[in-house]
Amino acid sequence: MNVMGEEERAALLSVRRRHTTGSVAGSARRTDSVGGLELQPSVGVTRRTSTRNGRDFLRHSRSRNPSYTTIPVEEVGDRTGEGRRRSTANSTKPLALKALEVILPYYTSEERRLAVALVCTVLVLAAGHTSLSVVTSYAERDLTTALATKDQPEFFQAIVKFVGIIILAVPLQAGYYYVREILTLRWRTWLTSHLMDMYFSNDSYYRLKVGQRPLDNPDQRICEDAAAFTTRVVDLSLTLFKYTISTVSFIGILWTIAPELVIVLSAYASIGTYTSVKLFGRKLAALAYDTSLKEGNLRYGLVRVQEHTESIAFLGSASIELNIVLGMLADVVEVLSNRIKWDCKLEVYSSIYSYLTILLPTLVVSPRYFRGEIELGVVTQAAIAFSRIMDAASIVVDNLGSVSSLNAEIVRLHDLLQAMGKGHRAQSDSLQTATQGADGGGSSIQVKEDLDEKGHLMLRVTDLSLRTPPSNLRNKSHSIIDRMTWDLRLGHSVLIAGAPGTGKSTLLRAIAGLWTYGGGEIRTLRKRHMMFLPQRPYLVLGTLMQQLLYARGCNEGTPFTVKDARDALEKSNLSHLEAKASFDGEEINWENILSVGESQKLAFARLFVKRPKVAFLDESTSAIGAQEEEDLYRNLQSLCKTYVSVGHRMTLVKYHTHVLQLEARGGWKMYESKDFTCPSRSASDHF
Repeated sequence: MNVMGEEERAALLSVRRRHTTGSVAGSARRTDSVGGLELQPSVGVTRRTSTRNGRDFLRHSRSRNPSYTTIPVEEVGDRTGEGRRRSTANSTKPLALKALEVILPYYTSEERRLAVALVCTVLVLAAGHTSLSVVTSYAERDLTTALATKDQPEFFQAIVKFVGIIILAVPLQAGYYYVREILTLRWRTWLTSHLMDMYFSNDSYYRLKVGQRPLDNPDQRICEDAAAFTTRVVDLSLTLFKYTISTVSFIGILWTIAPELVIVLSAYASIGTYTSVKLFGRKLAALAYDTSLKEGNLRYGLVRVQEHTESIAFLGSASIELNIVLGMLADVVEVLSNRIKWDCKLEVYSSIYSYLTILLPTLVVSPRYFRGEIELGVVTQAAIAFSRIMDAASIVVDNLGSVSSLNAEIVRLHDLLQAMGKGHRAQSDSLQTATQGADGGGSSIQVKEDLDEKGHLMLRVTDLSLRTPPSNLRNKSHSIIDRMTWDLRLGHSVLIAGAPGTGKSTLLRAIAGLWTYGGGEIRTLRKRHMMFLPQRPYLVLGTLMQQLLYARGCNEGTPFTVKDARDALEKSNLSHLEAKASFDGEEINWENILSVGESQKLAFARLFVKRPKVAFLDESTSAIGAQEEEDLYRNLQSLCKTYVSVGHRMTLVKYHTHVLQLEARGGWKMYESKDFTCPSRSASDHF
């Protein structure tokens, strides 16, 4: 059956060809699910080449502008929502088990008593409200019979019963709604907080982005998927519970009226449910997953533009970025268009299915009514009972869209929990495979924070080998540094030099515990006694005082005054910042105010505030002039005598006691700075 019209399909394919070419990492493919609705997603990195994107589909035209953008997701196979994906871990695990692994942490957490109390309360309220529907069926039977026989006293008696039912039902319904929403809110709050805690622990936020198999849109999973998941689980679970009570109650009524109706109902519900899952289940589950994926990519694309506004403005490439994000919009429009059409087909099927449930009980019971064996009210009660039982038996048919969306949310949250909770072990296992036979070690880098900050040894690197991650396509890794061994002692400073690509920044990542591809051992002080300065510092949205205190750790117990802040700014040649903003003034987006050089000097100000035992600087003065660089390093030497720098300028040598020269193919040499000479005779200012 064609999902799209031919013209629309041709337009979308044209858009696709013009704006996207995918070089897919790996050969992952979707595996058949265990259970009718299970979707197996994959993660990775897809590079897209954007030329023109979706403007035709949106009835506009635009010139072609080639550009590249990286989206943290791997897509394989067709793009029509078939969901040809495979999870990076536990791809064969049943959906029910995945759901339990996402649900159980809350009900075994520190909030378990309150959670169980809320669940019990809402179940009691749901049971009470549902039980009233059974009583209502008898009241409706008496009311209909009284009208048919024109029995006025019986009629008013039935009215009194209805009033009593209303008096009971209203507070039960209100209480049920309130407790249900409180349960959903508290669960969502706990789950989101739990995911955030895991996300910011053990550098998961970093590893999810730069690992061998990055996970797409973790922010969307934490915020949107967690909220939708808790709401759907509570709603669908309570619906199933209420329908179970309703079925048990009404099936007894229906059996006393017409046993044949129970048989017809069972057969009709079984056939209807099986057919709906067979026709729509997998497709809707895949489309639900694709919808989250594409909308996450669109938001990611817009965030990237926001993060790089100045570069885009300098290059005058707004039209190129517009084409790229419009291409992502075309992806969203395509999957939503496909989803609307499949939802429409499901709506047609559900409508036919529902209307037949109105007709069936009357057709089955009417012969007995015409023979005078039962009253008209009994026919009405039979129809009500049949309808309530059919509602329960048709829960999958009626809620297939929600079930499909819940399926996608379970998979996405489960994969996020697996990546954050067990990602380090999986990474070590893959790393061991990558390094065996390559460096002889066969194990990942071991980083131990066990050095005594009161001692003279600040850092020890033993038999360290660094390698690139295994390629997604060929599963090969290459040596960056081979069997490096050196110590950093109190009062020593080391300049790491070498040509681009020799692993200078990678070595700092390994020391920080962010790079585990390779082998050997690194022993450091505790992280609170160390500080790393990247080439492009992160500027927090906040006041000037918050900027200075952002990285403060080991001196948190001592007071920090405005005088201390002014002293740190003066040592960093940033005293003029106080004229732009007061220390405790309004929050400012500092990235729009400070130049790259000022940002690097602000990083030094943070270092002077924290005063760590050892500092690591990754080209932290690359945008700063020679005189200011000299001032910064002299102040650094007076406040932090032990540090390691990465740099290219020869002028940096005089600020260090040693030079670690990295060479091609993993080679390295350690020099005392007085014995070091620039290896390149053609460049006197740079290595």
